[in-house]
Amino acid sequence: MAFNTTKCNVLRITRRQTPIIFDYKLHDRALEAVSITKYLGIHLSEDVRWNEHVRNISNKANKTLGFLKRNLRHCSASMKERAYKVLVQPTVEYCSSVCDLYTAMNIRQVEIYWEG
Repeated sequence: MAFNTTKCNVLRITRRQTPIIFDYKLHDRALEAVSITKYLGIHLSEDVRWNEHVRNISNKANKTLGFLKRNLRHCSASMKERAYKVLVQPTVEYCSSVCDLYTAMNIRQVEIYWEG
């Protein structure tokens, strides 16, 4: 398998105040160390908190809701509900089984979209 080193980076997952720093290389090229990265649509952070992921899915769900409100203004309630279930709900529920939304702020931010 060939790796594109420009698309690869290093995410050190730790809650230590002073993490162990080590330079990783792939094909004689040093990989960039990042604090947050997106992998399979999930924003992972080095401190294993989900704040960035929740912020991103909330923004995406909010934009989609705005689009639906503007364009389905004159449609029936059942059509609006169907559009919500097809376009907004999957965005919010994606990876919810692996995300530990343990902070009250994160839970409130996501529950807004679950309630519809």
